[in-house]
Amino acid sequence: MRWIKRICIGTGAFFLVAFFVLAWTTWRSLPIHEGTVILAGPEAAITVARDKHGVPFISAVSEADAYFALGYVHAQDRLFQMEFMRRLGAGRLAEVLGSRGLASDKFMRTLGLYRHAKENFKVLDAQTIGILERYADGVNAWLETRSQLLPPEFQLLQYEPEHWKPADSLVWQKLMSLSLAGNWRDELLRAELLQSLSPHKVGELWPDAGPNELSTANAGDIPLQVIKALGSAIDAYAPPTLASNVWALDGQHTATGKPLLASDPHLGFQAPIVWYLAHLAWPGEVRVGATTPGVPLFVIGHNGHLAWGITTTHADLQDLFIERVTDDGRYLTPTGPAVFVEQTEVIDVRFRDPVTLPVRLTRHGPVVSDLAGINNAGAESDTVLALSATMLRDDDRTASGMERLSRARSVEEARAALTLFEGPQQNFVYADVNGGIGYTAAAKVPMRRAGNGTVPVPGESGVYDWLGWIPYDELPHSLRPNSGRLVNANNRPMPQAYPHLIAASFPEGYRAQRINERLDELTEDQATVEDMHTIQMDSRSSMAHDILPRLLTLATPTTEDGKHALDLLADWDGTMNRARPEPLIFLTWLEEIKSELLADDLGPLYRSFRGGRIRLIKSILTRNRHWCDNVTSLTTENCAHAVSMALENAVIWLADRPETESTALSSWRWGQFHKARFAHPLFGLIPGLSSLTSVTIETDGGDHTVNRGGFRSVRGRTPFRHGHGAGLRAVFDLDNLDRSQYVIAVGQSGHPASSQYSDLTAVWRDGGMFNMPVSGPDGPSHTLILEPLPKTP
Repeated sequence: MRWIKRICIGTGAFFLVAFFVLAWTTWRSLPIHEGTVILAGPEAAITVARDKHGVPFISAVSEADAYFALGYVHAQDRLFQMEFMRRLGAGRLAEVLGSRGLASDKFMRTLGLYRHAKENFKVLDAQTIGILERYADGVNAWLETRSQLLPPEFQLLQYEPEHWKPADSLVWQKLMSLSLAGNWRDELLRAELLQSLSPHKVGELWPDAGPNELSTANAGDIPLQVIKALGSAIDAYAPPTLASNVWALDGQHTATGKPLLASDPHLGFQAPIVWYLAHLAWPGEVRVGATTPGVPLFVIGHNGHLAWGITTTHADLQDLFIERVTDDGRYLTPTGPAVFVEQTEVIDVRFRDPVTLPVRLTRHGPVVSDLAGINNAGAESDTVLALSATMLRDDDRTASGMERLSRARSVEEARAALTLFEGPQQNFVYADVNGGIGYTAAAKVPMRRAGNGTVPVPGESGVYDWLGWIPYDELPHSLRPNSGRLVNANNRPMPQAYPHLIAASFPEGYRAQRINERLDELTEDQATVEDMHTIQMDSRSSMAHDILPRLLTLATPTTEDGKHALDLLADWDGTMNRARPEPLIFLTWLEEIKSELLADDLGPLYRSFRGGRIRLIKSILTRNRHWCDNVTSLTTENCAHAVSMALENAVIWLADRPETESTALSSWRWGQFHKARFAHPLFGLIPGLSSLTSVTIETDGGDHTVNRGGFRSVRGRTPFRHGHGAGLRAVFDLDNLDRSQYVIAVGQSGHPASSQYSDLTAVWRDGGMFNMPVSGPDGPSHTLILEPLPKTP
């Protein structure tokens, strides 16, 4: 048995050595936030003082040095996040991840996001180009002068990042456009439904989409396997994440007599979060607020004179065109057959030979149906699908628009600056220290010759082509409104009589409704920063108040558990409290109702019909009751029975879940299911490291609450997981911008071993915020000096 003992000792020694090696490399890769670094690049010494949360306060003698330092600190704290972003957008993940990154690379190379980002750089103004270049210099200065090891992700993957280039920063806008414009996925879903349902019935599934133009799509022209494969590719590599809140009050409503502005953008959760707080100062100028690592521009923030926030507009900036292919391999256009522009992309793949990807371009855009090959589901056909999208333009000057906005001193100047903001369309709300507030839905929004953008349309005739852009002055906007209030939470931003098509449908306006209700409750002329943040944390669901009374009148459960659930909901005030059972019962009931009403007709497509679909459920229960006849398991088929059966099924399903821990309804908690999980994009895929680097916390809220608790999966392994919400909250006080408050989810650092990797998680969940005063960090700080190389005589 002595040999067993030797093996055990040897194995233990190996793991002990491995542990110490891992600990040493991890410690040696932590960023250094104190001391002096001498390097080429700065005009003069730059001071970087970090507060207790790791927020950098950068003080420089010039704008160029300030953005140089921002690049430096981004690289210090979030280098792998930056690297992953640019490789994702450029279609170069396979170079470091091997075959696992190949499908994503094919998707991005077909769209050509990075090609367009490089072209966009050429059309920017000199000021923006200078900022992008100085920022890149700062990133590269850290790469060249660092004394510590690269972050642990690079140690694991065993490679060194390339130098940063300005186009690497611009590709983030393309990725956001892809994420914030989910219309082409809905076009494909409608096209697939049209192969089994009538246009009228498909139209009923989107009751807010206006006149039914679905008959314009010849669904049979698109092979079903192509629709399915392309839809799966979009779900995998460009899932839409669409939501946010922003509002402003002018001085007539506030305690100080000056405006207040609140902004909390909602994106998918990850660790680290997409946002990075920063404070820049140089003579006569400040920039304070939220950046995203890899990009030098402030997405939400203030400059000492003007503050701004955003939500996405949900504009339809994408159209799929059905191009008909001739026998000789060309495609039809209004002027006759045209030749596809062909490009060859060579994708380097780690541990295997490079892969050659042919890409075809039409007059409308890239042939995206070729992406069906991602899932080996390509099909021979005399048609292809081409994507026309504003994000695929070579003359996009959006970065210049954001840079000019950051310089604006008044709401009038802000509106003028946003003429250069070209996509994705955003609802900008801004306020100045002189008392003005304003709103602009800025972007290049296409004017279509025909159609409403809801389905793929024939491309050969030109009938559905884009004619140009909605004039900037005709986009939704408001300057110094008499009401003294501006609110948007992704709700429809223009009246029904608006003459242009921005989108066929918009999200329900429940969050905006609740924000307005809370603002109405405030004492006139007494609103404060604290009031604004309290509203940001509001978790009462206006959606529940809207639909629950109707469900309560229809439901007649027969079991004791069903009756108990109904009693709980009857007394519920609609607050999505993580400690209560009612949110869990209510949302599970809604999902069961949707299943009872739609699953039979939609068949396998029901799994793709995601979301609560509250408008649809309401329309079926009030107008289109024929959908209730799909409840084939009932002898008497009507909506009341469907609603009752759904409640019983919801209670049974919840009682069988391991999360509930008990069959007593009153002991169930929303927080047992509704947990925010922030997973690391690389370590989150590796057993063992996933649990060490992921951050999970129970949260309040739901899809329709101001405190957004968005979730995608209702069934599956992690039902109701909170994966989408306000990763950033900011409230700006235009009377004294030092009183403005901020918080991000998780933490400032991207290094899992840093004390600032997850220190803000509970603060964020529980409604905490902090200041970033112009004078510098409050309390103890770590200070780093970036010292220029001595000048040679």
